[in-house]
Amino acid sequence: MMTRVSDLRCFAVLLAVTVCALSIQAQDRSSVFQWWNEVQLIVPVVRFTDGHGKTVNKVTTIFSGVARVGRGEFIDGRLGVEMDFRAGGHVTLITSVLERTDELVDSHQHSEIRIAGGAIA
Repeated sequence: MMTRVSDLRCFAVLLAVTVCALSIQAQDRSSVFQWWNEVQLIVPVVRFTDGHGKTVNKVTTIFSGVARVGRGEFIDGRLGVEMDFRAGGHVTLITSVLERTDELVDSHQHSEIRIAGGAIA
């Protein structure tokens, strides 16, 4: 008698898992896959040689771009420029601008510009 109840519970669990798996498989999953691509170009603008003969970047520019593609179309894009200024031996000042455009929800475009600045010590 105990094995019969155990068999019925096992069958019920197996049936529930099968129904869930079939319902998930029946959903349209074409919009799940996305591609993220990022490119950075780091360009030293001003260089100098310190007292030890080591070359140091005094000013560096970083160009960056990010593209996100999904649903067979462009979803998110970012373009940015960052400038790093070496102010001293251990201090770097940073300023950046990032333009971001997206369409995470169909037919609802969003755009913003981010401006940032800071220091690293």
